[in-house]
Amino acid sequence: MRSLVGFKANDSGGVKTMSLGGSATWSCNSGNIGQTGIEDYAGQKQTLHPDSKGEVDSYAFMLTSVSTSWLCQGGFDFGGGFAALQGRSGNYSGKEATATLKIVRKG
Repeated sequence: MRSLVGFKANDSGGVKTMSLGGSATWSCNSGNIGQTGIEDYAGQKQTLHPDSKGEVDSYAFMLTSVSTSWLCQGGFDFGGGFAALQGRSGNYSGKEATATLKIVRKG
């Protein structure tokens, strides 16, 4: 299963930077033996600049696709997992905001 995740930043003083990235971790079990899987989501970064009139965008967004189709080796059962994405934005006053989204898939 894939999910499309959007991150938006809105700042009346202007959005200067945005970044979005994260990772997923899941477990697989076979009796008393466990395995862990890890997947990194490539980080994206965007820097916005004033236009020719010196005006800046007050709204910006990024999209990324996240898969929760995590696989286990033969003989192992999926035990559960989660993906965590973190978005950050900065404005022209040097202030930053951070948001985290967690997507959980139960075993």
